[in-house]
Amino acid sequence: VYVSPSGANTGAAGTRANPASLQYGLTLLSAANNHMRMAQGTYTINQPISLASNFTIEGGFESSQWIKSNTYSTIIQRSALNVEPNPSRITAIQAVNMSAFRLQDLTIQVANAIGNGVSTYGIYLSGCSNYNITRCTVIAGNGTPGQSGTAGIAGQNGAPGLNGQSGDD
Repeated sequence: VYVSPSGANTGAAGTRANPASLQYGLTLLSAANNHMRMAQGTYTINQPISLASNFTIEGGFESSQWIKSNTYSTIIQRSALNVEPNPSRITAIQAVNMSAFRLQDLTIQVANAIGNGVSTYGIYLSGCSNYNITRCTVIAGNGTPGQSGTAGIAGQNGAPGLNGQSGDD
């Protein structure tokens, strides 16, 4: 599946001649088409990309000939929109209990969080195995401080003091 920043959002897309957008390209991945090739450029996303098992997402392609080179940068840029709950976070790429996936030649950037108590994750993995993250740069934005706590209640009054002792001569 071929994608570009200006790719198609519908129809017969995902080919070299007619690449898909990133979001549409993700829907075109299947067991038979399990390799996404991303053209150079910046892809802005407002939701996390959820990885599946047995897939490869590879950047660094020049889009007219689809030639691979380390001079072409593919940037996935996650905005601060649509904060995910429990815990509050902004995530670019995530996978839970997946295996045999590969991320290659990507720059993953996450915006600084806004609000209170929001974390940022470039890549969030939980329970994953047999995966490769190769030649990727991950830049997570700043998280935000938690909300201020409430003031505590006043303590109890102290007990009366004891009598003093006799002084020394």
